[in-house]
Amino acid sequence: MPGSNVGSPLDTNGLDDSGEPLTIGKDLGLDFPIAKTIPPTVDFTAALSLSGFTFHNGHQFPAWNRDLLVASRRASTMFRIRVRDSQLLEIEKLVEHLGRVCDVEMGSEGIVYLLVEKQHGGRLHRIKPAARR
Repeated sequence: MPGSNVGSPLDTNGLDDSGEPLTIGKDLGLDFPIAKTIPPTVDFTAALSLSGFTFHNGHQFPAWNRDLLVASRRASTMFRIRVRDSQLLEIEKLVEHLGRVCDVEMGSEGIVYLLVEKQHGGRLHRIKPAARR
């Protein structure tokens, strides 16, 4: 919905470090009717420190095509999110516990690449289908 008001920064579901609701817009003196804003399709509250995303468009995992692949530093997770016609259909945790997921990208050959940070450096991981036996 191009040109629609998504409420930023007045309308947010975010919480301050104290656990209190964020009041960014009010602090800036902004005022508009929240009822006329478009709510988010996907809401990550509390914030997961999202660090990168891409749309899947490869032949390695064809069932994921048009899904979002989202990296999260704070959650140390890569999510697959399916949205169609502005409706959230599915959220799946694909990768967990490797370290802080800094970025996710699609390779030209359809393989998903993750940049992961650990305490002593980082690594680039490839996600590809398991070899068939």
